[in-house]
Amino acid sequence: MKSKIDSTYFDFLDDVKKFPDRGVTDANEIMSQFVPRSNLNDIYPAELLFLVDYAKHSFLVISNSNSFLGYTTQYLMDAGPSFLYGIRHPGDLKVFNNKIFPLNMSFIKKHLCDNDIGSYIFTTNYRLKSLEGNWLSISQRSRYIKSSSDGTPLVSIDSLSDISNFKKNSEIVNVIEKVMGPQKLTKIQVDTFSPDEQEYPISKREINVLRCICDGMSSKQIAEKLNISIHTINNHRKNMLGKTNCKNLSELAARAIRTGIL
Repeated sequence: MKSKIDSTYFDFLDDVKKFPDRGVTDANEIMSQFVPRSNLNDIYPAELLFLVDYAKHSFLVISNSNSFLGYTTQYLMDAGPSFLYGIRHPGDLKVFNNKIFPLNMSFIKKHLCDNDIGSYIFTTNYRLKSLEGNWLSISQRSRYIKSSSDGTPLVSIDSLSDISNFKKNSEIVNVIEKVMGPQKLTKIQVDTFSPDEQEYPISKREINVLRCICDGMSSKQIAEKLNISIHTINNHRKNMLGKTNCKNLSELAARAIRTGIL
């Protein structure tokens, strides 16, 4: 059996069901205690804010607008947290499950002596599919406000913000910050991950060539722009198709756009 530090997110969800009910009876009161309305937008500048009970695997309360996803608050309440996993990009979910969550749990275990795990905020980004079927870049901030004696999270406040206008690639950044006071956060740790490295084993130069192709540029124009020969451009075309097993550049471009490479 894996140690709790090494456990994946889905391992954690299975294990936390065994914890006794902590009796969260007034979710709105808890929300107001940890996120006062006066600085709600400073600490949680989100379009969607929710309280999660992990043992029950349910949302206790959802507030703020969630128009960027297209689903109503009631729909999300009824569907529960598992619905959000279902519409998350598979590659991004894999990174969170296998790398980011274990990393965050390791951090928590090392800082149990602080006796205030709720003072830390864990922020990561990923892609969610909206009701209209579009991939949106999302920033999620999580604050574990109830935990067991060994640091296992039991209840968290989470926020989701649409950052699609600013995030144009698939790189995932995980940031750990500590709340030092109203409107004041101190950055503790930053880690980056590339979920599409295995799916797209092509170089940055090849991605630049593909981007130019998608812009409608000819091989001659691409060669002039990137200061390389047409022969090299043609080799890049051939290598990209071979590496990704795509039948043609249109298929490769569509796949790259769909997953956020371009």
